[in-house]
Parts: sequence; structure tokens; C-alpha cells
Amino acid sequence: MAGTVEGEKIDVGFSGRRCIHSRNCVLGDPHVFVPNAKGQWIHPEAASVEKIVAIAESCPSGAITYIRKDGGPQEQPPVVNTVRIRENGPLAVHAEIVLGGETFFRATLCRCGASENKPFWRRQPRQIRLCRHRRAAAEGHAGAGRAERPADGDADHQRPAQARRQCRDRHRHRPHGRPHHPHLPLPLRPFGQQAVL
Repeated sequence: MAGTVEGEKIDVGFSGRRCIHSRNCVLGDPHVFVPNAKGQWIHPEAASVEKIVAIAESCPSGAITYIRKDGGPQEQPPVVNTVRIRENGPLAVHAEIVLGGETFFRATLCRCGASENKPFWRRQPRQIRLCRHRRAAAEGHAGAGRAERPADGDADHQRPAQARRQCRDRHRHRPHGRPHHPHLPLPLRPFGQQAVL
């Protein structure tokens, strides 16, 4: 799914092969980028040109592009090139990129080698699983680097990261005695003996 939707003051382009579903567009203005719409889902006349430009330039993959017709400036390369690593995902590049005769300024590039759309990253369940395992292998975790799912008995991999952090934080303090947490200078006391400030 790719193409350009023409508006009176701005044309908005979309490339489904480059989209990573970051949702910046639909969260930025759901009247312009209508989520879960059947058929036409981009409506450039529903917001100001400046707002559409800001939303398009916030798209990390560069799947959303624009051509202004109101005489305003087109997208320019950044003053400083940046590469950000997205968790369990691609490298988000913001720079002047020339690839295959095409020049663009935003892209999300595969860093695990599993993309079927190289060099671009695409949000596919198989690829996300490979990214997680390869990242774990790079960090030196036991049993990492496998492409298949972890064993069912491996509960740590089945829980989301937030739940693992909460579980880890719950055991930071001993029930009686000194705290493990470096920012708490006083030992913890049983509930009845704690001072109320």
C-alpha cells in the first residue's frame, strides 16, 4: 500500500513497506490520519499544513512524506545526523540518505538481519522475536541467539519487561533490617514503628 493523496495546499505520501506502525500519525491527528478506516485513510484537508508537516516529520520510518503546494519550505536534511536504537526494533536514522537514486531524510533500518524488506525494518512478529534474541545474545544471556521461542518453562521470557522490573523492585528491600536501595539512608522498620512525616 503506497501512494500519494493530493490536497489543495499539501500532498501527503505513504509507503506501507516502510511503515513500522509507530502510530505517530494517528495519534498526532486522527482526523487527518484516520485509524482503522476502510479505504481512504489520509485526509490532508482536515488540518493545517503546518500540523501535517509536523506529523509527517515525526514519522521515524519516513513512511509519511509530503510536498507543500503553498510555497512553504519542503523537508530539509537535519543539521545534525542522528541514529537512535528503538527497543526490540530498528535503528531510527534522521539524516540525508541517498539509496537507489532516491533521497530521503528519515528511515528505520534493520539491525538484526531478519527483515524481508532490507535495509528497511518492518514490524513482523518473526522479526521482532529475532531482534529480541539477538539483542539478548549480544548482552551475553544464556540460551540467547536462538530464532525459536524460549521454552515454556522459561517464565522470565514470557512476562513483559515491566512485570519483570516490578518483580525485581519488589525484592530490593529486605523485610527487616537495612535497605538495598542506595537512596534510602535509613533502615526499614516494621509498619507500626515507622515515623509519619
